[in-house]
Amino acid sequence: MLNWNQVKTLVLFYKRMLIPTFFFTALIGLSSYSITGAYSLVQFGIAFMFVLPLMHYFLNEVLDHTAYYFYFTQGLSKLYLRTATGIISIVTMIISACL
Repeated sequence: MLNWNQVKTLVLFYKRMLIPTFFFTALIGLSSYSITGAYSLVQFGIAFMFVLPLMHYFLNEVLDHTAYYFYFTQGLSKLYLRTATGIISIVTMIISACL
């Protein structure tokens, strides 16, 4: 069970990933729009499902591999953060497919 401090830490963790993820997902959607002539939320969800884990890897493994020490001292392991990223991306894809 997460305490309030861990929830704030998760918000901090995803705040630095979500803006670039939405930007790149929108670019993928616009390129898809130029090919197919239609923009759909399903394409957005599928792109988001792949871009969020890639941003997670790029920002936390390549650029700042020491950031995990901060999250670990807050009680969030690397496995927990990766699992939460996968769950968030899959849930976003399912929600966008249902809309």
